[in-house]
Amino acid sequence: MQRRYYFGRIAGVLLLLCGVWYATRPHVFLYAGTEWHWLGSAVAGKPLTISYRHSVQRTYAEEYLEVNPTLDGWILTGTKYRSLAVGLPFLPSEGTYRHVDDDFILTLQRKIPQLDLRVGVGTELTLRTVQTYPLWRTQPPGTLVAIRILPLWQGLANGILHHGR
Repeated sequence: MQRRYYFGRIAGVLLLLCGVWYATRPHVFLYAGTEWHWLGSAVAGKPLTISYRHSVQRTYAEEYLEVNPTLDGWILTGTKYRSLAVGLPFLPSEGTYRHVDDDFILTLQRKIPQLDLRVGVGTELTLRTVQTYPLWRTQPPGTLVAIRILPLWQGLANGILHHGR
């Protein structure tokens, strides 16, 4: 009887320690107005695509990002867009720039510490990971969209306390 009691306590402590460890691991969160989503564990190389329509040229663009190796920010790995004879700022030291059919494709490795975007009028801002989040349909123009890598406990607390639900 005494052994069973100690085994239960030890198992409970181990389970608690595992839960605390997992709650401190980095995860990806999306916050937009009163809407928030847990996008899963932050793993080096985890992809995120930002799609939008350029507000002036009215052409579509996509930005390809990955979680960086230190799990505290992003790396912009590429951009694909169409242009009406207007260029995009680019430094040759950052990567390659190609013109394929009607698209311009930039391949680069630009470090980005955090992502803050705004929903624009007619920009059709959409984020894609495993799921697609058409923020232009759910949020009014001007809404701040923040994509954060945070410990699980902090991301959940931010979502519940500051963004509802």
